[in-house]
Amino acid sequence: MSANYLEVVVRFRKLMDVITGCFTGANLVAFSIVATGVIIGSQLWAATISQSNSDPDCDYILSGTIEEGDAQRLMEIILPSSFGSVLCLNSDGGSFLEGIRLFRAVWESGTIVTRVRPHTECISACALAFLGGSREVGTGFIRSSARILDPGGQVGFHAPALIAPTTEDYSHLEIQMAYEIAIRSVSDLYSVSQIEQNGTRGINPFIMQSILQTPPSELYYINTIGRASLSGIQIPFGATPEITWRGLMNVCNTAVILSDRRNLQLGDAAFNRFNQTGVDGWGRDLPFRDRLFQDTSENGTYVIRGYPGVHNNEMICRVRFISRDEFDPLLPDFVSFSVQLWVVGFLDEDFEEILDDFPTSLPSLRVPWYSALDPSLDIDEINR
Repeated sequence: MSANYLEVVVRFRKLMDVITGCFTGANLVAFSIVATGVIIGSQLWAATISQSNSDPDCDYILSGTIEEGDAQRLMEIILPSSFGSVLCLNSDGGSFLEGIRLFRAVWESGTIVTRVRPHTECISACALAFLGGSREVGTGFIRSSARILDPGGQVGFHAPALIAPTTEDYSHLEIQMAYEIAIRSVSDLYSVSQIEQNGTRGINPFIMQSILQTPPSELYYINTIGRASLSGIQIPFGATPEITWRGLMNVCNTAVILSDRRNLQLGDAAFNRFNQTGVDGWGRDLPFRDRLFQDTSENGTYVIRGYPGVHNNEMICRVRFISRDEFDPLLPDFVSFSVQLWVVGFLDEDFEEILDDFPTSLPSLRVPWYSALDPSLDIDEINR
């Protein structure tokens, strides 16, 4: 083995430390420390994972910079429990690859609810770990997402960065090897984005796109009602929002977006497709007042028509409330909506008669309570 090859390997290892090191996005000083080759030991930089003694809403707290080995330590500290655990996160990021490992550790546990409390932040690699929060409940072990963002907390994403020391020249081989590592990190991210169980995903197309399209020097925050809805992130229940037809239309708009992953890829712009005027299967405009109907045969059920369906058909949205006792007891006390979408042909007969044929076997989408609010509303402005 030649001395030149050994030198390349040593230099490559230093470059790998940069790639898998501190991707905080907000702390460029951390980047410069790694980039200059002053690599501080993982034990000094690793995140702290401990039981919570001060916040009754948290069983465990992860804080500090995320480094290699944190996922393994988390699995050793937070053991699976039939009662479940709440992990609160407060970190400005760290190793991108370790963030993915933390996502896997939290998700595969199936017993960990993740939460970001007021006046704390979870960004970059920490946000990946946050997305792993989910619970398997019931005798059928049905998976449901369990990621909670309190108003006043911050969750933000960005693409991974490759910051190399500028004081050294790198060979073609070193650059190629570094490129392969960078591709592997994106491949790992894509791999976890494909994990799905019972229709629940930790990383859906909206989140995936938000991560990859945001430069490492910036952050994409989940800071509005619309972004939280598209991310599948839960917000603790405050005062019950006043239920209006405008609010119910917001619920249906959200359900229509969530029903098609192509809509999710539109991001914030997905909500701009809707207005109060609908369209029937004949292509005729439906004024707002003609789109609404309350199903008096079932308390708390409302219907809004006039959404475009496939092949120029019309889609009808039926909304009902879900009572609080249908939720996982570890999650905050809040209500939600169950939405069914029905694509029908050309409606010439009475709308109320058509509703008698509404198939009850249609799959239901669970839409969060806050989706009744304006999707552009800042989460911190929710009246608590």
